[in-house]
Amino acid sequence: ACPIDTEQPDQYSLDEILNENTCVLPEKNGKEQRAVPQKVNFFQDSDWRLVLINKQHPIPDDYTFTLDTIKTANGGIQCDSRIMEDLFSMLQAASEDEINLAICSHYRDINRQEVLFNRKIRAYMKKGMSYMEAYKVASQTVTVPGASEHQIGLALDIFCDTYKYLDEGFGETEAGIWLAAHCHEYGFTLRYPAEKEYITSIEYEPWHFRYVGREAAAVMQEEDLCL
Repeated sequence: ACPIDTEQPDQYSLDEILNENTCVLPEKNGKEQRAVPQKVNFFQDSDWRLVLINKQHPIPDDYTFTLDTIKTANGGIQCDSRIMEDLFSMLQAASEDEINLAICSHYRDINRQEVLFNRKIRAYMKKGMSYMEAYKVASQTVTVPGASEHQIGLALDIFCDTYKYLDEGFGETEAGIWLAAHCHEYGFTLRYPAEKEYITSIEYEPWHFRYVGREAAAVMQEEDLCL
């Protein structure tokens, strides 16, 4: 089991997030916003919400976005400004359902991604792996710098205060089950699902959620697709 990275200051509870941002919460409560979007039969590959970022498709040099900040007592959580309304709606809905979520990772710049990736490599090398062996295994759990969705502000790692481990067990918690069942209603998808590793090249991560927009998320949920 991999505990939440204690060196990261970005561990924010749902209550803290909602209390610090009452002025920007959606007027309607989260449950009222759970309308099923109109079915869309095709999507444009130019849609920013569906940009594919992975080891084979690194962040384009000309990719641009604007960060916005969710206020917290000790700082702030940064994401692409365009996902904020749906993110708040999802967090508010979870609160209304008495699901106690917390965000432990949001936007990262490339320097932070390099720190996390290199630290994972060193950890595997201490277990006796060569650098190339450690690099290969590390890339299955931490995305290589320049190819992380966190670097474009569309991905969030979410956990709960009763289970502070980034492992498969989170998917069996009440919070993990709620997110897997409802995240698509707010435009998010479980980015690295189980039994899709042959497509994503990333191990099952029940805590990693990616914004794709409500229309695409609904189709992906209905047809059991990954990005």
